[in-house]
Amino acid sequence: MPYMMLNGELIEITQEQEDEWSTVVVSERMLLSRRAELLSATDVWGLSDYPATDEQLAYRQALRDITTHPNWPNLEESDWPTHPNPITPPFEEE
Repeated sequence: MPYMMLNGELIEITQEQEDEWSTVVVSERMLLSRRAELLSATDVWGLSDYPATDEQLAYRQALRDITTHPNWPNLEESDWPTHPNPITPPFEEE
């Protein structure tokens, strides 16, 4: 039988419980990795000399708070914050 540490105590669990726990751990790691990538892509918004908009700062905060979402760790694509997409062309077409 497999064992698991719970509240500082080693408890015996079933193989099914171990398999389910392992799936949740992998899922959470993948979600945290995605969050880290999205935050990394917007790190420039956190620089003190970058004129970040309120929407950009709210997006980054929502990414940090994703682990408190009611559906965590079973997030749907629609549970993720919407990117404010501030990219505009550097020139106007004539």
